[in-house]
Amino acid sequence: MKNFCIILALLLGLSGCVQKPTALTGIADTSPTINFQVSDTVGDLELIIDGISYGALKQYLAPEQALKLIPGKHVIQINHAQGTAFTQEVYLSESTHRTIETNL
Repeated sequence: MKNFCIILALLLGLSGCVQKPTALTGIADTSPTINFQVSDTVGDLELIIDGISYGALKQYLAPEQALKLIPGKHVIQINHAQGTAFTQEVYLSESTHRTIETNL
């Protein structure tokens, strides 16, 4: 009986060490991205997309940084202290990247 209890305890201990099957689930990010190429003097330019401010344009300069958006039509606007400096309407489809070049 003592040997049976020892064997049972060992089997229960070893069964806890068995690796259970796992499944990895991933979601492919197909969001379109956009960034900007401007002149050397970026200054205090503000990026506004669809009426929402995304802060300083220098955060999204090519090729280092890009902004993810949802697929569809967007109105891109760049403002400086005197008002609107640039406006463009773009359509972005899934899994695309666009670099917008300006003369600012």
